Amino acid sequence: MVGGELGFLASWRLPDAFTTRQIDNVFDWMRTRAIERVPALARSFFVPGKPPKDVAYRAASEPTKIGLSVLACDEIRTWMWLAAQKGHVEAIQQMVVITQACALSKEFAEQRLTLDNLSSEWMETLGRLTDSGQGTKSMADKHSSTLAPVVDDAEELEEIGFGTTVITKIGDQDSREGGEISKRYRALIGRKLPFLGELPEPRRIGDAIRQRWPWAEMAAERIENRFAVLRAAEGDRPITLSPMLFVGPPGSGKSTLARFVCEATGLPTTVLPLGGVADGAGISAVTRSWATTRPSAIVLGMHEHNCANPAFVLEEIDKTSRSTSANGSAADALLQLIGSGTYHDLCLMAPVDISNVTYVATANDLRTVQPALRDRFSLIQVPAPRSQDFEILLDNAREDFMISRGIRPSRMPHLTSKDLHALRSWFASNRSARSFADAYETLVSAAIAEFENAAPEPGMLPH
Repeated sequence: MVGGELGFLASWRLPDAFTTRQIDNVFDWMRTRAIERVPALARSFFVPGKPPKDVAYRAASEPTKIGLSVLACDEIRTWMWLAAQKGHVEAIQQMVVITQACALSKEFAEQRLTLDNLSSEWMETLGRLTDSGQGTKSMADKHSSTLAPVVDDAEELEEIGFGTTVITKIGDQDSREGGEISKRYRALIGRKLPFLGELPEPRRIGDAIRQRWPWAEMAAERIENRFAVLRAAEGDRPITLSPMLFVGPPGSGKSTLARFVCEATGLPTTVLPLGGVADGAGISAVTRSWATTRPSAIVLGMHEHNCANPAFVLEEIDKTSRSTSANGSAADALLQLIGSGTYHDLCLMAPVDISNVTYVATANDLRTVQPALRDRFSLIQVPAPRSQDFEILLDNAREDFMISRGIRPSRMPHLTSKDLHALRSWFASNRSARSFADAYETLVSAAIAEFENAAPEPGMLPH
């Protein structure tokens, strides 16, 4: 197990077999981190003598009480993982859903197999609980002969003010399969889910787009107009954007812009990569006749984020393949969801209210998007960067590199005039924001490696 912030917050998605001591170390680190953020928690939330599994579950379920934003996903998932490792039944059910949902997300594309395997392990743990009728084991102790006691979480769910019930009840809930599914997704069933997000101030979204994507001026105006309509509405209404399809050449920044529009409003956002997807299995529900049964990606997103109005970025819908599979094509699956008020989920065997879900899709070429699917979206053009956008792209690439690699500004090398000339020459014939970022990373990585190989005195990187 890797220590430090990145290592501890990745614990929930690691395939390692954790010892009890390692799990306790993660718990201690997370508790210290929370108390440093909100010192009063040492006397109120983290009360000595309270079972760690209950503390961890409450931290994951009520993140705002420990000073966390609902968008601090990795930290929330790690708290839930801790509760599950300590034997909290509801937390184990949640980990099944979390790992299933993340396995479908582009963010964890390289870990899809690992997450699928982890989901199966958590499901096996739940199966042992159901079969024994006694309790469950934490994954750290799954080879032990001692079963942890069943936890009956007596805390009532907080009353939700502004929200809606998306699933009233599931079908065939008295069967064994129905009972297991009902327990696993009980946070959704017959319970009001909150509406999340906050409308930005006038022009804030448009100005932010113009600053980072100055070549997308028309897109900024059309997106800002949509928020103006939401602000003009009377009464309390959830933040829900009508479906948008960003169309433009590869590397124009469509995907990052789509994520920005969703996340800037505080909507929990899931990215679903659809390029090359042959069928709808990753989007649609998996029926109960399969051992891998699960709800649709939309329901999983609602469950993971505890939210009735999540957002989904659908990448490269023009590259979904036509399929003869029994699951249907990805485009067919999307047609059932986008623009629909309700969706019948085959795993839950019940209608789900998806009227408040936001969809933002991207495509390079409209000609390969099915006409029926294309008509579900408003089209917004995102052109390629222009020659005058070079400095903006350079600033964006530098900032993104520092954030993604965890490098302080003082440790970043400055590119030489020769490097900048080469980058300008390359950009003149390749107007792609993504390729620009790749070229910048190549140059900066070479500069960092050159500095490291020179073995100077400890200190700053050269400026």
